[in-house]
Amino acid sequence: MNRDFYIKNRQNYIKLLKNNSITVLFSGASVYKTCDQDFPFEVNKNFYYLTGINQDQVTLMLVKSGDVINEYLFIEKYDELMSKWVGDKLTKAEANAISGIEDIFYLEDFKKELFNTLNNNRRKSLNIENV
Repeated sequence: MNRDFYIKNRQNYIKLLKNNSITVLFSGASVYKTCDQDFPFEVNKNFYYLTGINQDQVTLMLVKSGDVINEYLFIEKYDELMSKWVGDKLTKAEANAISGIEDIFYLEDFKKELFNTLNNNRRKSLNIENV
């Protein structure tokens, strides 16, 4: 599927949201099988439907304020050395190419961005889904 599919899915979802609301979705986390092995990762289906990204430790935040919609994606920093041991992680450019989301930050900035969004605007609704 191409990124337009996921963009359309987000647009349809956002139409269902109340004004002045935030949705946060997490892709999920890998579960350790042994010290050096994980069980096969299964992404949160709702997260995948809205982003097309099939990777652990990624967060999507959608903010609806009247006619203004902000879409934020938070990914782990790409580390070339770690990719040799645990596998490749998406770069910002790759995450954008898959999802069509322009505002991509590193996961370490998520809490700061969430609290800034909550503090700067009065929200009627906060939707958080965790797997």
